[in-house]
Amino acid sequence: MEAIRNRGPFDRKLINAQIVRRIEDRWIGFSLSGHLKDLYKKVWLGAGRVQTPVLGWIIDRYDEWKRNRGYLVLVILNNGKRLKFFTKDRIDVKENERAEVMVLNIDSREEVLKPLPPFTTDSLLFEAQRTLGIPSWITMKLAQQLFESGLITYHRTDSIRVSPAGIALAKAYLEKKGLESLYEGRPWSSEGAHEAIRPTRPLDVEELRKAILEGSLKVPIKLSKLHFKLYDLIFRRFIASQMVQARVRTLSVTFEFKGLQNTIERPAKVLEEGFTLIYNPGIEPWLCNLREGQKLSVESIKIIRASSVRLLTPGDVVRLMKENGIGRPSTYSKIIESNIRHGYVIVSKKRGYLVPTTMGINVYNYLVSNFADIVSVETTRKLEEELDKIEKGEISPIEVLDGLWNELEKMRLVGIEVLRGEGEITA
Repeated sequence: MEAIRNRGPFDRKLINAQIVRRIEDRWIGFSLSGHLKDLYKKVWLGAGRVQTPVLGWIIDRYDEWKRNRGYLVLVILNNGKRLKFFTKDRIDVKENERAEVMVLNIDSREEVLKPLPPFTTDSLLFEAQRTLGIPSWITMKLAQQLFESGLITYHRTDSIRVSPAGIALAKAYLEKKGLESLYEGRPWSSEGAHEAIRPTRPLDVEELRKAILEGSLKVPIKLSKLHFKLYDLIFRRFIASQMVQARVRTLSVTFEFKGLQNTIERPAKVLEEGFTLIYNPGIEPWLCNLREGQKLSVESIKIIRASSVRLLTPGDVVRLMKENGIGRPSTYSKIIESNIRHGYVIVSKKRGYLVPTTMGINVYNYLVSNFADIVSVETTRKLEEELDKIEKGEISPIEVLDGLWNELEKMRLVGIEVLRGEGEITA
């Protein structure tokens, strides 16, 4: 409403950048997809400017995972805590054996932990996958519905900016909870067309449930358990971002089991409370009770065929897209979905890992062998940088399109039928 009341002229540079993006996506995506359908005689195949480099990451990680296969030794202590050890060679564990884990070394330090900024699209997708086990496309659907219900701000954003209204909301909530002494309002950034993802009311998840149940807050859909879980994650991360830092004791502990060693480093004790009251950074108090040379009794041992390298999850892929400057908040989950829809990738049931199929590997190898200049991460990043320059008026949109068209023309000149027929795609 504020934008409508203060409407201004259209920015032609932004419009040009969007038009060029759409043309590039169609020139590359339609051309390569049509070529794949003709080549493999499968109408569901496809390729894309961002989709194909992402498929490459999934395949590369899968190859690395295979090269590093071995055995994961899962040791469950008598206190219920789990320790993991990895070995390339299987170890012998006799039935009813009285096994022990040795505490080899403990390093301790005090440190200040600062709160993380509120969520952007990529960080929300990553954290929802990591902590809640929700894949990116489901997270985006849930966030869309929370947004449409008026419970959170716009969920397609790459900005961590918090408006004065958002800062005031956090302050009101902390005052209501008697935590005003822990308030430290932060705008986080001055940039971004949209704010970070945050709640629109000073209501935590329990207060939200109560308001809906009592009828004082009406929402257009029935919220599921997953809606409330995601809202709770967004709410706590945002409120924590407006709180003071905390001081903790962090421990680095090295364990040994049958000649295998593993070191874990975790915050173990809060020395001075801050945002940790709202958002737990993984505090593990049990580590404080350990001492060097101590032997810990083992309740059970499991040996699992595994790898020292973890397969990618959808959240990992979203983070890679953000780090490599390809894709956008509105397309992160769609890109992963496309690879699944085309049959190039499957999602493991237990952990939600992304595993390439034989078809996915074959298609990717064919594309990089024949179209490397179009489907590489470097080319995709360069195209994104050119779009940014168009937005700023630093480069001509026609110049960018000419460059891409010439690349596609080169492929046709070397005997690869990319653009199927004269005049089918016109600038």
